[in-house]
Amino acid sequence: MKKYLFFTVMILFAFLADTAIGQKRSYNTNRIQCTDGIETYFSTPLYFDISPPLREMTLLQSSKDKKQRERKEVPNHVNNMEGTVPFDFREDPVWQKQDATYRPLTAGPIVNIEGIGNLDGVMPPDTQGDVGLDKYLQVINSHFAVYPKTGSPTPLFGPAALHIIWTGIGSPWEGTDDGDPIVLYDQAAGKWMVSQFSLPGYPNNNMAVLVAISTTSDPTGTWYRYVYNFNNIMPDYPKFGVWPDGYYMSVNQFYGASGPAACVWQRSKMLVGDPTAGFIYKNCSFIKIVHLQEVLCCLPTGMELHRLLQMNLTILHLSLVRL
Repeated sequence: MKKYLFFTVMILFAFLADTAIGQKRSYNTNRIQCTDGIETYFSTPLYFDISPPLREMTLLQSSKDKKQRERKEVPNHVNNMEGTVPFDFREDPVWQKQDATYRPLTAGPIVNIEGIGNLDGVMPPDTQGDVGLDKYLQVINSHFAVYPKTGSPTPLFGPAALHIIWTGIGSPWEGTDDGDPIVLYDQAAGKWMVSQFSLPGYPNNNMAVLVAISTTSDPTGTWYRYVYNFNNIMPDYPKFGVWPDGYYMSVNQFYGASGPAACVWQRSKMLVGDPTAGFIYKNCSFIKIVHLQEVLCCLPTGMELHRLLQMNLTILHLSLVRL
């Protein structure tokens, strides 16, 4: 009996160790045939693992060469965004053109945290932050810090280079603080989501989106870490939204594709650290939007499409398409 118990424990230990150490995966990208003919794919992660506790990791700083890369201007090849009415569409009937009546605040802020500055000197600084149950996580381009909600100016962790969250994922993405970070607190799950893109093969290949989900409500603990391959497409200016049925993202594509794309990740799998958690990618570059439902018809069964219409994404930028 003891022999069988020992053997079972050893198998369980080997499984947990393999999951925690992580490895590159044989990811799959499958084309989904849509009646609208719009290019749509489902893809699984290229890499997954579980990080060590963040609080136990060495504070790292971003490298100087990343500053210069961020300063590169990506030209707008899609269309001219100038003009009084965006995109030459009809004027929004609820466009507010004058200030409302000023009303002084009845109370000041409850907590005011100074936070970190633009430690990299990168422009734009891509300021991001969100509030959890008892902590505030701030990101300024390639650096981040975790503060208590008590208002203490002393961070619980940081400031540190953002790539420390993905330390150990290996080449070619490790150590790439390439910018456009996003941090969101998933209130329903009580967990954090952090992402940034990684461009080690810029502008030809190996461009990816790195996504990390905290295993608990404590962002200084362990994280589920994912790498999603975009190959030769630069997923620029990503914007995320959290919904019960998925993590939604919109991007502006360059190089391998141009114009907007909409993506949705399998949130339920990512929250439990499932290494097969994939995402659906919808290339919206060369279509004219009439009804968003027509564009998003190929999301998987169970996704509530109407919610995407209400989200705070740059989904309206889908009108930046070529007619």
